[in-house]
Amino acid sequence: MVLRALGSEPEKAEIKAFVSEADKDGTGRIDFDGFTKVLLTKLAERPGPEDIQRAFRHFDRRGSGALTASDLRQIADEIGEDVDDAELAAMIAQSDPSGAGSVSQSDFEKVVTSYARRFD
Repeated sequence: MVLRALGSEPEKAEIKAFVSEADKDGTGRIDFDGFTKVLLTKLAERPGPEDIQRAFRHFDRRGSGALTASDLRQIADEIGEDVDDAELAAMIAQSDPSGAGSVSQSDFEKVVTSYARRFD
């Protein structure tokens, strides 16, 4: 879904290949680092501000200005990813320096750009 929000239309086989590539322990699932690596690899360049804002809006379907584990659950369910609630909560906590239980657009931008720098 995020890749589509950023203008890419990956086929299911391509998505499965991304997951396989990032799946360090062979569980068929990827962690937040793996997800970010897939996202940045697919973009093939550092995402621009508009790309990051578009991705955030895609996740923030309620238009609340903040992402919650519930938002991530909805996306995961739509793409058929089996992610447990504890993993979703951990993703939010990892990206939420304020401890509010949600990720603001500013925090989201910081996370994406900091991960992009790791893969330069």
